[in-house]
Amino acid sequence: MTPSERATAAVVGPGLLGLASGVFGVVGAADGSKLALAAGLTGLAGGGVGAAMARVLTAPAAGAPRPSAASPAVPATGASPGTTSTALAAASSSSSELPDRQRGPAGGIHDPVTGLFNEHYFAVAVDSRVAAARRHLRPVAIIYLAVSRSGSPNEMADPVAVSNAVRATLRDSDTACRMDDGRFAIILEDTPEEGAILTAERLRRAMGTAAPDHVQRAGIACYPAHAFNANELLAKADKALHSARDWPQHRIEVAAAD
Repeated sequence: MTPSERATAAVVGPGLLGLASGVFGVVGAADGSKLALAAGLTGLAGGGVGAAMARVLTAPAAGAPRPSAASPAVPATGASPGTTSTALAAASSSSSELPDRQRGPAGGIHDPVTGLFNEHYFAVAVDSRVAAARRHLRPVAIIYLAVSRSGSPNEMADPVAVSNAVRATLRDSDTACRMDDGRFAIILEDTPEEGAILTAERLRRAMGTAAPDHVQRAGIACYPAHAFNANELLAKADKALHSARDWPQHRIEVAAAD
């Protein structure tokens, strides 16, 4: 019951009681009938006046806004709805930015020469891919590539030519990066040892066609065949690459299983 209804009931009630009394007075006593009836009518009139006054007192002031269920609630902090929308938009735009640990010295995640991902991105991606492989019980392979010019094992090949061959060979699900020291690092999704070897061989043939004077040496390590965490996987791939570099020609070395 609203406040106006409660006020009306409180005032009209006694008036109705007075009217009832007047009716009984008319029936029971002829001498007092008019007086009783007048008392009842007076009580009823008073109740009607009281109800009208209650509605006037509880009605909203002229020009005051009426509450609406569709109106947005003002935050408890006192910020206006417009301020809240602005803050949410800013938070949404900032959430799309990459964490600092994925950014290189210049704030990017790509190698400026080849356009491939850089070493900072590679370090984070390996952790993520190995964790996902562990959850889904799938293999993941790492390939380290060192491509040099024929007859000059310490002279790195043209990085753009190598990156073009890498892009033409890998799947969309694979990740290729260029390291700070000039090597290339590749993450192969859902790929065991045999698949990684075939990929390295396809890379060798692709680079042999584009640049016949290039010599490729590759080191391969796979999860879970050779290591059970990202750090150990990278160490095994690096060791395999060092072994491949001891050879004067193309060479693919696979990490040894413990």
